[in-house]
Amino acid sequence: KLYDDRMFVSVAYGLKDKLVDDDLQQVVYLATWVDRTEDFINDHDQSVYGKAILKEMTKDKLFTLWEDQGGVFGFTDYSNAYIYNGSFFNDIIAPNHIPYIYDRMLVQALFYQASLRFYDEQISLETGSLVETQSVDIRRQRNQFIRFTNQYWFHSLTNQMQGRRIFELQTQGLALQKHYDIIKDELERTDEYLQSENSAKIETLTTRLTYGGLILGFLALYYTLLPLIDSAIKASNAESSLWKYIDTWGCWIPSGFLLLVIPLVVVAIPFLLRYFYKRRK
Repeated sequence: KLYDDRMFVSVAYGLKDKLVDDDLQQVVYLATWVDRTEDFINDHDQSVYGKAILKEMTKDKLFTLWEDQGGVFGFTDYSNAYIYNGSFFNDIIAPNHIPYIYDRMLVQALFYQASLRFYDEQISLETGSLVETQSVDIRRQRNQFIRFTNQYWFHSLTNQMQGRRIFELQTQGLALQKHYDIIKDELERTDEYLQSENSAKIETLTTRLTYGGLILGFLALYYTLLPLIDSAIKASNAESSLWKYIDTWGCWIPSGFLLLVIPLVVVAIPFLLRYFYKRRK
């Protein structure tokens, strides 16, 4: 997956001599933002970009611990640039410290970035049909994400002062914390949505069970009352009964009316009311 049309650049520039402030600043901007000289410098040897804008864009991305000695490091979302002068930088720091220490820290940060992009993509794919299927396993996604952040995301790789600060700038340049917060928010909002949907389903089920309970209660009461009425009629007249009293009407319909029709009508009333209520809405 290509998330950017630029390759990530990590480069070290060993300067022959110490540059004055303005010249060093120009080199820092040129290296940090990986620009071409012909696009960055005009015919009058001046930057084509506004100095105030460049300063604002770069101010939180520079490591200036050795600025007085002519060394400045820059870190963006697609570049790590190390600018320094002197033989110690050219012979020791550039060929050894940067590739074997700082670039390894960078690879670790890029691994975090790739992992966050992977989780973001998975969440997007699985929640694409969330409204239709309601089958997103948000618990599994959350467990994987928590396991990654707890077991594989190291917020500090070294105890050295310059190493800690450089790694902070590397992760800051890649906007890892911002990306992490976005994924965390996506998981939380998806979880909240699924919980609300589950609550709505439980509420609907509870309502249906309540209706069912009321219907069963009515039927139980109704069919319990019929024998009681029959017993009362018998008690008043030993030769009579509810069913014998109904048979005197000359057909079996009244018996069926008592046993089936009235219960069915009462059971259907709530559903009919709900149907007409929805039609009205």
